[in-house]
Amino acid sequence: MTRQEFKQVVNDAIEQVTRMSETATGQTFPRSYCFSWLTGEEIVAEGDVAEFLVHLTFVDDTHISPCFDLFLERLRPDGRLHLRGYRAGFPPCAFGDHVTYRLQGHDAGRVGPFKLGMAHIIEQFNHETVA
Repeated sequence: MTRQEFKQVVNDAIEQVTRMSETATGQTFPRSYCFSWLTGEEIVAEGDVAEFLVHLTFVDDTHISPCFDLFLERLRPDGRLHLRGYRAGFPPCAFGDHVTYRLQGHDAGRVGPFKLGMAHIIEQFNHETVA
């Protein structure tokens, strides 16, 4: 798989978690993103978040990190969708040779090495609806 083909996989993963979140909340979301690590608040990527994720996971045509947790966290006050993520420590391998265990909170499926979650953004909109 080429770098450009893999970037499309990354874009597909981001779009899938966004569309599933829209369906679950009944909202339409912008396609403007920022990214932070699962364990911190600092925004480490803005703009082309897909390119940032490619840089983190793509080594070469036959070596791609096989397991990356990617969560759509929330809609920020500035109008961007906040993605959070964590790259597991498995060694890079050929595309498709990935870990397939299921974890709670990965409720938006999987695209390539990306296990997708959307629980927090759903909670955000459920809380705003109740309040």
